[in-house]
Amino acid sequence: MAIARVHYEVIKELRNLNLLKVQGSILELGEQNWYGDIPIKLLHDDIAIYADNYLKEQLVKELVLIWEKKPATLPYDITKIWYKTFFQAKSINAIDLHGTNKALKIDLNLPHELNRQYDYVIDIGTGEHVFNIFQFFQSIHKWTKPNGFIIHCLPVAGDIDHGFYNFHPTFYWDIAHANKYKQLITLNLSMKPTSITQLLSREDALKYYSKENIPETCAIFSLMQKCEENLDFKSPMQGVYDNSIDNFEIKKAWNNQRKNSL
Repeated sequence: MAIARVHYEVIKELRNLNLLKVQGSILELGEQNWYGDIPIKLLHDDIAIYADNYLKEQLVKELVLIWEKKPATLPYDITKIWYKTFFQAKSINAIDLHGTNKALKIDLNLPHELNRQYDYVIDIGTGEHVFNIFQFFQSIHKWTKPNGFIIHCLPVAGDIDHGFYNFHPTFYWDIAHANKYKQLITLNLSMKPTSITQLLSREDALKYYSKENIPETCAIFSLMQKCEENLDFKSPMQGVYDNSIDNFEIKKAWNNQRKNSL
């Protein structure tokens, strides 16, 4: 649950493409910390470009003070400045049993009523650690405002025993289809070596992950928008079995996978 260079680069590019709504409220699932592979000067300089004009000077002062005093919460404090810079976030809340004292100490395996919804619900490396995966994604749906955004960055390959789950490409398309999410962008992220590959469609993803040279450890980054109001969360049916998704390439790829595994 950390903001590394690859996440930094993705969010920065999404901001450049005007795909990030700014000045919203954020709920982190897992309180993010600063990974440490990004020069602090980069964030310092980006504040002048991306932060709210009224907060630029204040955020620079906060960043310099944090860096000089190095409090125990330094990795979390820097990440909050990052959110205020690129998202221009007006409020930031987190759920984390092992985060700072400001984080909500609730079990994501269980249903909870937060009595509010957020413009962004962000899951960068938490979902794979929650056993009750249905409740986790149902809660995300519930806590996201209509027309709000959901960000996931979850492992797809490697990281054996890192968490309970890896999430295959079909997961993102199927959950979006079932719940009428608008899928804005899907990327493959690799930290070793650092690389970012856009996956434009299911077919694109199937072709990419069928290559023998895919990174040993990688994750899928997804930005989706919740478009419908007052709809209950729906469990997706996997696309290859869902008759409402008529896609020859999906079924063909599935049959080829079955042949290769026999």
